[in-house]
Amino acid sequence: MEQLNELRDKLQTVADALYQERVDVGFRNLCLIIPELEITITEIQDLELQNTAVDKLKMALEAMESEDTLLLADIIQYELLEIFS
Repeated sequence: MEQLNELRDKLQTVADALYQERVDVGFRNLCLIIPELEITITEIQDLELQNTAVDKLKMALEAMESEDTLLLADIIQYELLEIFS
């Protein structure tokens, strides 16, 4: 449970940095927590929720690749954080 709280805090920090246009900080922090995100997603017992989380992570990575920082922040804030709450 503590690990999940830490992950949520890290995701919130990434979203906040992106909203504040501190893109380098947001991208760097997101890259650091992607492995942790992947592990957490694989530990989700509900298969439908797990698939939703994978889809949202893919959306976030696509936004990151296209450098759409506002979309990326929104996906983190309103999609990924919702899944992990």
